[in-house]
Amino acid sequence: MKKILILTFLFFNLVSCEKIENLTDFSLHYDTDFVIPANIPVNTLVHLEETDFSISSEDFENNNTSKDLLEKVVLEKITLTLNNSGDNFDFLTDIEIYIQAEDLPKVRMAWKNNIPDGLGNTLILETLNEDILSYFKKDTISVFVDLKADQSVDHEMPATATFDFKVNAKILGN
Repeated sequence: MKKILILTFLFFNLVSCEKIENLTDFSLHYDTDFVIPANIPVNTLVHLEETDFSISSEDFENNNTSKDLLEKVVLEKITLTLNNSGDNFDFLTDIEIYIQAEDLPKVRMAWKNNIPDGLGNTLILETLNEDILSYFKKDTISVFVDLKADQSVDHEMPATATFDFKVNAKILGN
């Protein structure tokens, strides 16, 4: 009987800790726009123009926390979307996305290699599953896109990268 009580206590303690932990997790979504230029060289690594997104304190306030209380930030997913419905990623073979922030190194966060034809105008990249908390302590994150194509395209292709982050933070008042 004593073992059953101890096991029951441990089970409920574990479940309640997990529920509390889930209360401190939330998602943040940021978009950044970039343009894939026309007539990029075939089979050559091309560096696109740098773009930025701002880390707003309001994003954290909406989740009852602040930058100071962040404990962990992990990139869960990056989705690339070509903004013109007639465009597709068939021309692309490889893509890499890097981030950088003031006084922090440039880090490869997402990539897709040997991209097959027929994926349409949306592409989900593989992501680095590491804590990037230090980048979220800054005001702005710079985004760099490198790509390689096996076909030339005759027009610019505006695109959007949507970043989905999982954040763990202390809740205000705890």
